[in-house]
Amino acid sequence: MITVEEADALLARHVQPCDTVAVPLADAAGRVLRETVLTDRDQPPFSRVAMDGIALSYAGLLKGTTRFRVASTQAAGEAPHRLPDAGACVEIMTGAALPTGCDTVVPYEALEMGEGEAALRHPEGVEAGQNVHRRGADARAGETVLDTGTRLGPHHVAVLASMGRTRVQVSKRHRVGVVTTGDELVAVDAVP
Repeated sequence: MITVEEADALLARHVQPCDTVAVPLADAAGRVLRETVLTDRDQPPFSRVAMDGIALSYAGLLKGTTRFRVASTQAAGEAPHRLPDAGACVEIMTGAALPTGCDTVVPYEALEMGEGEAALRHPEGVEAGQNVHRRGADARAGETVLDTGTRLGPHHVAVLASMGRTRVQVSKRHRVGVVTTGDELVAVDAVP
C-alpha cells in the first residue's frame, strides 16, 4: 500500500498535459482555458446608463436648475441623442448609451415627472457622474481579461460572449480509468 502523497507524486510523473481543442462557447464552462483572452474593444464599449430616469448635464444643476425640460426619450439600443442645452434632459432607459452632452443620470425614484418636465425631489443629493458606467471602466481594448489556465465558470463565459466569441481554446478532457484489484472485492449484488 502507498500513501496518497506517493500516489500523487507517481501520477504527476506520468500524466501528460492535455492537447488543446476549440469548443463552442456553450460547451466551455468547466473547461480549462488554453489561450490568453484580450478585449477586442473597450468594455463597456460606450458610456452606458445604469438606471431608468433622466440624463442631464450636471452643469445645469450647478446653475441652479432643478426642473428640466424633457427634450427626448432614448431607449436602449438607440444611437445617443443630443442634449440641446443645460436646461433640458433626456428620458433614458437602463443600458442605453449616455446621450451626448449628458454626464449624470437621476433615477425616476428621485424625480417628479409631468407635463414634459422632470423635477428633482432632492437636488442636493445628486452627484456628478452618478449612475453612469463609463466607457472602458471594466477594461480597455487590448487588455488581458482571462489568462491561460483559468477554469472557466459561467461568469467567464459571459465575458467571452460579451466580446462576441463563439469558440474558445481549452484543454481536451482527460480520460481516466480505474482498475480495482484484490480478492476482498465482490460483485455489487454479491454478499461480501
